Amino acid sequence: MFSLHIDTAVGWRGGQSLVLHTVLGLRALGQRAALVAHPDGELLRRLSEGHDLVPLAPRGEVDLSAAWRLSRVLKQLAPNIVHAYDPHAVAMASTVLSIVAPSPKPPLLTSVRTAAHLAHSSFARWKHSQIDCFIANSRFVRTRLSSATSPPCHQTRDTTTSSTLRRWSSAARHPEGSRLPTRYRRTARR
Repeated sequence: MFSLHIDTAVGWRGGQSLVLHTVLGLRALGQRAALVAHPDGELLRRLSEGHDLVPLAPRGEVDLSAAWRLSRVLKQLAPNIVHAYDPHAVAMASTVLSIVAPSPKPPLLTSVRTAAHLAHSSFARWKHSQIDCFIANSRFVRTRLSSATSPPCHQTRDTTTSSTLRRWSSAARHPEGSRLPTRYRRTARR
C-alpha cells in the first residue's frame, strides 16, 4: 500500500505530530508513505532526511494553483490512499480528486481530533462530501462529526490513524505479525 499524506501547517502542534508518527509508523511497517507539507513548515524540516517529500504551500483554502501542483504529484506518484490532515489539505485534495479523477480514484481520508465547529458554507459541505472516511480520535468527536456533516459521513472511525490504514491494507503487517513497534504505538481514546 502506498499512502500520500498532506499537511499544510507551518507550525508544530498535535496534528503535525500525528502526521509525523503516522508516516514513520507506516514506513516502519514497510509501507511507502509520501508527505506533502508546507515548504517552510516544521513538519517538513523534521522529516527532511527522508524520501518522498513534496514541499507545497496553498495560499488559502481555495488555491487552484496549489491544487494544480498537487494534481501533478498525484499523477506522478499514484497513491492508493490520500490522507489530508487539515482544512486546507482537505480542500486541495478534494478539488484535485474531483477534477483530475484518477483511475482508480484513491480514497480520501481525513483525521478529526477535536469536536470544534465544522464550517457550514457551501464549499465546506462540498469538500466534506468528497471525503471517503473520517478518522475521529474519540466516540464523542465521531458522533459530533456524523451529526454536523450534510450529507452524513460515508464512514467514520474512532481509532488511531495508523491502525485504520493498516486495516485497509492486507499487506501492511509488521514482520512478526504484531502491532506497530512500541515507539510508534498510540492507543485509541474513548
